[in-house]
Amino acid sequence: MQELNDYKKPIEAITEIFDKKQVRTLEDSIELAKTQYQLLVGLFDTSNNEEDKRWSVKYAIEHLLPLLQKMLSSPKVGESDVRLVYTIYRNTYAFCGRRSLTHFCDFMEWDRPTANQVYVKRREVMDMLLYYLNKVALDDNMKKISISLPPSYGKSFCGNYYTAWRFGMNINSSILRISCGDNLLNGFSRSIKDLIQSDTFAEVFPIFNLYHNRPFEKEKDSDWKIKGSDLTTNHFIRTRDGQLVGTRAKSDIIFDDITKGLEEANNDDLHKKIWQQYLTEWLNRKDDDNVKFIFLGTMWNPFDLLNMITQLESQSSELIQSKRFPYAWESADGSFVSIRVPLLDENDKSTCEAVTSTKQALMLREQTDPFLFACVYQQNPIAPSGLEFAYDNLRQYSELPEELNKYCFAVLDPTRKGKDNISMPICRASGDGIDHYVIDWFYKKVAMTEAYDDIISKIIEHHIILLVIENNTDTSLKSILEMKLKEVGYHDCIIKEKYNTKNKEVRIKDMRGLVCRRLLFKKKGMASPNSDYGRAMSAFTSYSFDYANKNDDAPDSLALYVAEVIEDGNKKNTIEPIDRRRIGL
Repeated sequence: MQELNDYKKPIEAITEIFDKKQVRTLEDSIELAKTQYQLLVGLFDTSNNEEDKRWSVKYAIEHLLPLLQKMLSSPKVGESDVRLVYTIYRNTYAFCGRRSLTHFCDFMEWDRPTANQVYVKRREVMDMLLYYLNKVALDDNMKKISISLPPSYGKSFCGNYYTAWRFGMNINSSILRISCGDNLLNGFSRSIKDLIQSDTFAEVFPIFNLYHNRPFEKEKDSDWKIKGSDLTTNHFIRTRDGQLVGTRAKSDIIFDDITKGLEEANNDDLHKKIWQQYLTEWLNRKDDDNVKFIFLGTMWNPFDLLNMITQLESQSSELIQSKRFPYAWESADGSFVSIRVPLLDENDKSTCEAVTSTKQALMLREQTDPFLFACVYQQNPIAPSGLEFAYDNLRQYSELPEELNKYCFAVLDPTRKGKDNISMPICRASGDGIDHYVIDWFYKKVAMTEAYDDIISKIIEHHIILLVIENNTDTSLKSILEMKLKEVGYHDCIIKEKYNTKNKEVRIKDMRGLVCRRLLFKKKGMASPNSDYGRAMSAFTSYSFDYANKNDDAPDSLALYVAEVIEDGNKKNTIEPIDRRRIGL
């Protein structure tokens, strides 16, 4: 312990000197920074405790790197001093890569032309991937990670760099990588070997300097071994149909692009076979329970391995959306994380402009089958046979008929959980009451308290005379809206509460015929994708009856409308606007 304090105390003392601005000259600053770097490396190299190694890297990231960056940008630092500071900075950055996968990937591309860099172009997405890959490698509790990305977002890059990084940390690691074909796997294997035998890799992990760019004792693409390793093989690659008898991984099993893409997208039987293969064969290729499972790919089908593993893990521990990253869900017990990055975010903006611009992404959506776009590009698997609300199955209008009633009806499906949208479709009926035109839609992911005024504005704007609220939790909503309407002097709207006990999916199924026969929607392309109407229609038209859906607010509110306005209205006299002041309201 005393030996460790011989490192930690002076490391922290140097930071304190800088914080208190007690350094008199630039030369002293450079010398102190260099000394701190050497102490951090000394602590890392001499300690047998993994926590000390991580502490030294974390300290370098939080204290030394920012200090060196500040020195490099200072106008007081001359050209010769800049070169010296830069050398310390580069060495420190490489050192941080020993336990930080983000710094490792950044450093490995350090000397490449910007045009050839992968990470820098995808940083907005990859920072999340690398953070969790780093965590799955170092956190004993986290056992599995599923990463589902649109094409060209860098999943295989992450898998290759992660693998090389794992061998840099421990040459006695063994990793099994499984994919759909030999050509793909051989390419992965060669890329990893190129990384490990590079000079840049040896800057991060100096032990590889001993090998003089020839670190492999056995280097077939299918099976290779690092010199000095205690194992007979460090890296295996196998196709999904390959022989795995006798093959076991001590560190990681990586599944990368298990399906062949579009040609197998609709083959449910194949996906189910692959899932059974995982459960009965691949799962047993681990050496012990410390082996990490990494699933990489693009979603092609609801029965895709990526989706099935997420469904399985969510059954044993609830998945909670990450507070740090928008497209990550962590299991409550910390054993699993699911990452699903869509091509278009909820505002219809590209999640990675450098790879696919928003304009290109929107064009892809228009030209791609809705099922494939939802799976491949949005990572939101839906079953093709279940898309009964696809645009082609809906009645559409480009102009409103003149004979429509002047007043409107609406329903309101409030939020219950943070991921829900408030959904309020607003309709005008034909004179005979048969057809109902969805003319507007309030559809926002906000708290109810933030939506009151907008709802009131919609009621007044469209002269809504009947509003049906599904209200199973908040009994005050009806009273609040009535009070606010009275305050603004609008007395024509009757507000009804509907306490629904029927399962949402059952109600949607029961009402789907009426929804398609009696409701008319704006013609495809009329509503801006970023508008409430556009977002609601996107959720509605991608709703599947064959698979669990992330959001059912849009179809559920339409089912509520046809049940409580159209069907219920047919049982009673025609609804007419009344002046509620006449009855004291």
